[in-house]
Amino acid sequence: MDKKELGRVSRTEMLVMRAIWRMDSPVTVHKVLAIYEKDRGWKIPTLTTILSRLVDKGFLFREIRGKVIYYSPILEENEYKSRETQTFMASVHSGSITSFFNAMAEAKAVSSADIAEMRKWIDNYKVPIAVDKSADLEAAKAELTEV
Repeated sequence: MDKKELGRVSRTEMLVMRAIWRMDSPVTVHKVLAIYEKDRGWKIPTLTTILSRLVDKGFLFREIRGKVIYYSPILEENEYKSRETQTFMASVHSGSITSFFNAMAEAKAVSSADIAEMRKWIDNYKVPIAVDKSADLEAAKAELTEV
């Protein structure tokens, strides 16, 4: 499956992905199970099913070495977050950051600390400069007509 065609993940699958992203890859089912066995009561078949779904959805690569199956993330966590954010912004807020911030403010989901952090980020953000090539093109055309 191409990275462009990732499936949607459930909360449980995301929990497993976060654990895998924080481990040295590749990982085995036993390595992941060590994290969730006590807290969640998961057994090998449960986790194997979750890992298989993540492989089918294009999030994990499965490699068999001898009798051991290893799993590696196909994309990094930041890449996933970027893709999900773009999809969410486009579908829910029509790509409008203002709409997003308004929704967050109305839900009272933004703290003073969050606002201060956003201001700092905005102050330090470097907007890519769009170069207007049309003036250069017109000058080049004028030079050609003179020759």
